[in-house]
Amino acid sequence: MSDYIKREDAVLGIAAFLRFTQPMARRIVDEIPSADVVEQKHGEWIRSVDELGEAWMCSECLEEFIPADGTDEFISYVHYCPNCGARMDGDS
Repeated sequence: MSDYIKREDAVLGIAAFLRFTQPMARRIVDEIPSADVVEQKHGEWIRSVDELGEAWMCSECLEEFIPADGTDEFISYVHYCPNCGARMDGDS
């Protein structure tokens, strides 16, 4: 699995470790090609019950979903929000 870092963090780390000036460190870092990545959102399913029945809401996008089978099993097999793509593991 690849690790991704922020360019600014790399510039500061190189400048401090090698005692370079920040512009010199920035030139080094800017020569490295960037990866095409998206920051992963993390959320959790929030259970709600009203007069229409049971539903689950994504803590990130607040979109509500009603389980097709009408059971609590919904959260055990849906690991990503189908609306915003948040990973439903509760981490931040």
